[in-house]
Amino acid sequence: MRENRVLIVVAIVAAVILLVPIVGYVLMYGSSPVYSHEKWAQFGDFFGGLLNPLYAFLAFLALLYTINIQRTELKQARAEFRRSADAAQQQIDHLKLSAKQEDLIRIIQLIDQEIGQLRQTLVSEPGTQPEITIDHIAHEVYRQSNGQLPTGAFAKFLNVAQTPGTVVEALYTQLTTAILELSSYLQELEGISYSQGSVVQYFKRKNERVVGLIRSAGGVDQQVLSYFQAR
Repeated sequence: MRENRVLIVVAIVAAVILLVPIVGYVLMYGSSPVYSHEKWAQFGDFFGGLLNPLYAFLAFLALLYTINIQRTELKQARAEFRRSADAAQQQIDHLKLSAKQEDLIRIIQLIDQEIGQLRQTLVSEPGTQPEITIDHIAHEVYRQSNGQLPTGAFAKFLNVAQTPGTVVEALYTQLTTAILELSSYLQELEGISYSQGSVVQYFKRKNERVVGLIRSAGGVDQQVLSYFQAR
C-alpha cells in the first residue's frame, strides 16, 4: 500500500516536471505555431537540457528507494529466518529434554524395582518364624522415629549388616548403592524439570523408610536422609 502511494507521488512529480517547462516556454514565447526547424531544434535543446538532469535525478532517487525496499525486505527475511531457526532450536531442545526426562524416569523405575526386590529379601534365619525381610526392619526405623523401642531383630540386623562377608552385609551394601543412585537420578530429574515434581515426591516417599534404615547403620549421610524426607 505504501509502495503504491510512493509510485503515485513519483508519477505526479514527473508529470509536473514535464509540464512546467512547457508552460513556462509558452508563457514566455507565446503559443503561435512555429514552422522553423531551427526554432524546434532550440526548443528540443532547451527541453532536453532542462528535463534530462531532473529525470536522471528522479531515476537516482527511485534507485535509492528500490535499494531501501530491498534492504528492508532482506532484514525482514533475516528476522523471519532467525525466528524460524529459534523456534526450530527450541523444539529440538524440548525434544532432547523430553527424551532425557524419559531416560531418567526409566532408570529411576529400574532402580526402584531393584530396591523393591531387595526389600523383600529375607534376613531372618531359614526356618524361623516369623520371617523377617528388610522391609520389616525398615518399618522398625519408622516405629522408633515415633518413640517406640527397637526390637531384638532390628539390633541383630544392624550388627550383621556391619559385619563384612555376611549375606546381610552384601544385601545392605546393594541397598545402599541403589539408594544413592536413586537419590542422584531424582535430583537430576528435579534439576531439569519442575513438572516432574510429583514423580520425584512419589519415589522419595516410597523409599523414605529404607533410607532411614540405611542411615541407622551409617550407610548414608544426613544430607541424603534429609533429601528423602523433604517435601
